[in-house]
Amino acid sequence: SVGQSCSSDLDIWVCHQSWLDSEERQLLQRKCSLLESWAASLGVEVSFFLIDENRFRHNESGSLGGEDCGSTQHILLLDEFYRTAVRLAGKRILWNMVPCDEEEHYDDYVMTLYAQGVLTPNEWLDLGGLSSLSAEEYFGASLWQLYKSIDSPYKAVLKTLLLEAYSWEYPNPRLLAKDIKQRLHDGE
Repeated sequence: SVGQSCSSDLDIWVCHQSWLDSEERQLLQRKCSLLESWAASLGVEVSFFLIDENRFRHNESGSLGGEDCGSTQHILLLDEFYRTAVRLAGKRILWNMVPCDEEEHYDDYVMTLYAQGVLTPNEWLDLGGLSSLSAEEYFGASLWQLYKSIDSPYKAVLKTLLLEAYSWEYPNPRLLAKDIKQRLHDGE
């Protein structure tokens, strides 16, 4: 990304199925912790975040580990994920398959693709669509960036400027992830 440098940390989402029990999630978290330690021994700062596949679809709050911002940045987290994600393994990201003009009817469009046999549900990671940002999310994200600016001032400034740009279009901002997806769909 624009703010990425050779000393930047890496955030890796490990998206898992919601049926994992507590013990299985703990084992997965342990593996991620071991990978973080191994990466640190190589001078790479990496953080793994366990993400239940239904967390965003059901608007569940929860921690993203040490980067906890709970549910205050639901849409903003998805926006950042969708515009910066690089799939390393596992299921393909379903959101990319839904045209931007169908975003408002995301779930219906996805169900139609499944019903018509165009896509097979268990082959796709579906974190849900991008709805509009609430005023509460703007406020929560602004406070979070203020807090984060203590340790990462430049990164926080970039994210705050993005929030400002989104706020100018409130209540229906054109999220960057949607712009990127539209350009990909248009072959740009």
